[in-house]
Amino acid sequence: MSAYLPDLIKKPIAHGTALLCGALGSVSWLPVLSLSKAAVTSLFARIEHGTLIVIDEATGKTEAYGQRIARENSKITNGINSKPKQGSGIGKVELLVRKESFWVRLFLFTDMGFAEAFMLGEIDCADLTSFFQVR
Repeated sequence: MSAYLPDLIKKPIAHGTALLCGALGSVSWLPVLSLSKAAVTSLFARIEHGTLIVIDEATGKTEAYGQRIARENSKITNGINSKPKQGSGIGKVELLVRKESFWVRLFLFTDMGFAEAFMLGEIDCADLTSFFQVR
């Protein structure tokens, strides 16, 4: 049917449709982003081995997940003197989030989303090997 419409009508309709899609996309993006970021950071909060430092360029915030640096060097656990655990040499890993779309990509596509975000420059990590050892 669109083949029968003259360009005088087709162009404004196509332009209006593009504007409507853009407006709907921007309205729906914020809730999707908030949900994705909350879900991913709640999983980061479960990290038990190693420390993940997430630096978010968009918000300017830095969050630490997992073992705290001070706790790693302490010999006291729950008020009882104990030997430090051997073999947990993961340490601290920094993840720089350059674009907010990383959170949605990671939430929807997990490991493939992380790989795509890395390739697209949405995130940066100096030591990917240590990042994947954090658990």
